[in-house]
Amino acid sequence: MNIENRLEYLEQKISSLESTIEELKNGNFEQISVNKIIIKQKENEYSYYDEDLNDTGIYIHDKNSTLLYKTFITEKNAVRTVFYGKHNDEVVEIGLCEHGAGRLKLNNINGEDLIYLGTVRDENNHSARFVLHSQDQRGRIGFYPSNSDDDEEFLTNIILTQKNDQNDEKNHISFGIDKNKSGKNIAKLLMITEHNGKESMWVKRSTDKF
Repeated sequence: MNIENRLEYLEQKISSLESTIEELKNGNFEQISVNKIIIKQKENEYSYYDEDLNDTGIYIHDKNSTLLYKTFITEKNAVRTVFYGKHNDEVVEIGLCEHGAGRLKLNNINGEDLIYLGTVRDENNHSARFVLHSQDQRGRIGFYPSNSDDDEEFLTNIILTQKNDQNDEKNHISFGIDKNKSGKNIAKLLMITEHNGKESMWVKRSTDKF
């Protein structure tokens, strides 16, 4: 191969590579096979928000540009993955939450709450939290342990809630361990019923006489 043919061959290869790179940049490819994918955080980017698809991460859309999947860096520089259902509702979420603790959320196909496994809502408290919801979203069971040095009034609580929006009724049962100013922790049972804006409450502590 003489020098002219060699130059022509190289020019064609360069043109082909440039075209391929442009296709990849525009997302116009059916598949790509690699041994390793390296994703680096963008320079000078310090905060991330779920709604911002320009965040560092991997995003998969359908043919209508509807988001189906994303793995992204959260505002606390942690990684989280979200899977979406047919109506673009969040169905499965797994990874690290905003304050850096592990989290798993399982919703139904409509994006409504079913199971949550994570921590209490406190950046300084990563105690476990477990919440179950009924399919109609009216029934709810929560397990909330808490650290003894937290500002919360309770140490550990199990909460059961059942509501009916049709007749504006809500029933709430809570039983667990409350903190006491005297330093002695006390077991407590609390029952609340709300109906048409009126509330009835019954509470007993282990120190009360039944």
